[in-house]
Amino acid sequence: MDDTESPFLRIEGGLSSINTGLASKLRRLRQRTGLSPDQIAPLVGATGGDEIRQYESNKGSICYMVLRAYAEAFGILESDIIEDDKALDVSQLPFTPRKEQGVVSCYKGRNHGS
Repeated sequence: MDDTESPFLRIEGGLSSINTGLASKLRRLRQRTGLSPDQIAPLVGATGGDEIRQYESNKGSICYMVLRAYAEAFGILESDIIEDDKALDVSQLPFTPRKEQGVVSCYKGRNHGS
């Protein structure tokens, strides 16, 4: 896979350069479930709690498939999470992950976390 086909939303300077609210929305969605970063990671296809903590602290790049799994689990669109101008009230959102995702294909053959 070359850079033009990357499944990651890689943003120079962290996620905040595209969306200042993305990290906050991901954190609020997780907190709505009552799960820790380590507990939600397998439900959204992340490699582990450290990856979730990176997303929630606005660092690194997020795999689109993880973002999609968040959206599907809460019955919302990816754009509801990504776009700054969309307010996201998490208080009434259900959390219904389809199943444990395992680590999604974004990480196949990749040394993620570096």
